[in-house]
Amino acid sequence: MHLAALRVLNFRRLQSVLVDFDKDISILVGANNSGKTSTAHVLQLFVDSAQADDFTIHDFNAACWPAFNQFGDGVEGVTLPKMSVDLWLNVEADDLYRVVDLLPGLAWEGNKVGLRIEYAAKDETALLAKFQEAKAMAAQNAKPAEDGVPAYHPSPRSMTEYLTDGTLRDAFELRYYVLDHAQFNNDYVVQKAD
Repeated sequence: MHLAALRVLNFRRLQSVLVDFDKDISILVGANNSGKTSTAHVLQLFVDSAQADDFTIHDFNAACWPAFNQFGDGVEGVTLPKMSVDLWLNVEADDLYRVVDLLPGLAWEGNKVGLRIEYAAKDETALLAKFQEAKAMAAQNAKPAEDGVPAYHPSPRSMTEYLTDGTLRDAFELRYYVLDHAQFNNDYVVQKAD
């Protein structure tokens, strides 16, 4: 059994990345700031559940930040972003007993077993209500300047600011899902239904 592939979504600079691993040895090679360290760190954070408190808003890809703020502003149809890692294991018959809990069903055939670990909001509605309450309280404590622009406006002014202040660890959690390889294409992306 070995890790065959890793798909990362919305983690730091890795907005949507697939890493294929060789059975014997895999080496991450690339220019500075290309995602090598983030690839290693994503495994550390997502696989070791004791590290779930170590996530920060800065671990979300920067492209997610506008959606966080739009959600906080109550923009219709906007949901909170999630980070996820899909781990695809190549399993031989001798190792099947090790992953029996990850099989998608009794009719499973093949050698690929998938697990998604997702970092998502526990309760979006409750988070939005708490943010709006904190934002309203902060606005009441803003000190106006002579030109009408607040000279002092306490945090939070946006959802990302709210989640920066340590609220993320209370509002988000790790979730685990079994993936059925039959529903994915060769790039480990869910196939669209016909």
